[in-house]
Amino acid sequence: MESLLEKPAGEKITFVEAWELQQEGLEPAYEKEGHQGRRRCYNALRVRDCAASRLLCSKEGKRRGNKLPDSYEVAATEKVIVTARTLPSLLEGGVCPYAGEQPLRAAFHLEKGMLSAVRLLPPGAGEGEILPGPEWRCLSLPPDQLLAPAFVDCHLHIGLDGVEGFRSFTAPPSPQLLLTRLRALAAAGVLAVRDGGDCYGTAFAAQRLSADANREAGPLPRIVATGPAIYRRGHYGARLGGEGLDGLEGLEQEIRQRKDAGAQQLKVILSGLVSLQQTGKVGPLQFSLPELQKIVHLAAAFELPVMVHASSDAAVRLAVQAGVHSVEHGYFVEEETLRIMAAKGVAWVPTLAPLAALGALGPLGKGPDAAGSEAQAAAGDSAIAGHADPAGSAVEPQNTSVLRRIVEQHLFMLGRARALGVTVCVGTDGGAPGVSWSGGYWLELALLARAGFAPRELLTLAGVNGASLLGLARERGRIAPGKPPYWLCLDMDFLAGRMERRTLKGIIFPSPEPHA
Repeated sequence: MESLLEKPAGEKITFVEAWELQQEGLEPAYEKEGHQGRRRCYNALRVRDCAASRLLCSKEGKRRGNKLPDSYEVAATEKVIVTARTLPSLLEGGVCPYAGEQPLRAAFHLEKGMLSAVRLLPPGAGEGEILPGPEWRCLSLPPDQLLAPAFVDCHLHIGLDGVEGFRSFTAPPSPQLLLTRLRALAAAGVLAVRDGGDCYGTAFAAQRLSADANREAGPLPRIVATGPAIYRRGHYGARLGGEGLDGLEGLEQEIRQRKDAGAQQLKVILSGLVSLQQTGKVGPLQFSLPELQKIVHLAAAFELPVMVHASSDAAVRLAVQAGVHSVEHGYFVEEETLRIMAAKGVAWVPTLAPLAALGALGPLGKGPDAAGSEAQAAAGDSAIAGHADPAGSAVEPQNTSVLRRIVEQHLFMLGRARALGVTVCVGTDGGAPGVSWSGGYWLELALLARAGFAPRELLTLAGVNGASLLGLARERGRIAPGKPPYWLCLDMDFLAGRMERRTLKGIIFPSPEPHA
């Protein structure tokens, strides 16, 4: 202990050393994060009783070099009861969140790496009343933390750098860079993602990397891949889909190739990009209604749900009529189309972050976890890739007013979608310019809050709706017996509207299954 206290502030210390400090009533605190892992500093004052330290430190006392918040890995061989506060809407059978919903305290029984039971706890229940036998361990979150399902990002591009986007996308990223991005996502609380594709099929490589690295580097996101996007040759989409289609003659073979490569969903590009020069202007439609219906029908034969890039009301309406599962972006959608979406159960992934970041329209002035740090965080990711200064990625000043009008209109229509009962999911378009891997998700949450979603609703959008859209509801989403624990420990300030990454205090995750 004396040798620890002699270390200079900022010196790296292990989890074991941190544990020793906590047992003495001292609190290690984070100084900064970098791609080489987390650095810690500490002070010699008793800041608070670290009641959660037993939960939020790896039980083996190992230090992981992956920028994760403090985490607890639940081994399949142990029996653990986690006592924590959560929201009724986040439990299986829970109702939709409402304004008066209050956190409740419960005991979550974990056996064989799965949640086996949930018991509501009376006020003042002690450890002796909670543990059913001596073979059980009790791990308690402090009263100022909330247990929630891990976040799901329903739309990103793991191959892009978050600075130049497709401008610098001339080759697939290295495995080291992919792993860096995956770890940054996990450190932000995102433990499942849907990749929207690129011409190199980067998500397939990331899938394999995530599955292998999970056994050594702590939790990494589960990746739902689409592979290269389906688009019409000569239109927008070459960097997302490669060669493209002249017609639909070879469509079945194209879909089969993606399925065989590991795709779990199919990405279709229906419209062009949103103009940054003129409000309401979008690139042309690429497929007719009969053509898109054929794509959706063939995809269903391969058990592939369809996500569609669509902006303009005409594009969104066509996508919904064709029977797609989710609309991506959806800029300039109109209220009547939203009513049809709600009636048909088509999900909307609005991806606010890219245009908001370009126009500096995010929740500014809230410290290093808010929108103001996005450029710096993205630049750090780009530096690892060896990119130069991202010239050309900024928006001309005269176009900022256009961006503001577009984003404000999008926020307004999201408010209408909320009122009409449209299923909204969180997707960042991660990798696009200004959307960093470490902070993009929190920027998206803050923007959705500006659209009118309450913090309690955002937890449902982020963890429950996303898991359902990605086909992961049996293992992610609402907290329920029979599911593995992919959980976040959030500061209660989140419920007060503090949409900042620093409110993420810890991650609980199951040990991966050993190699066969």
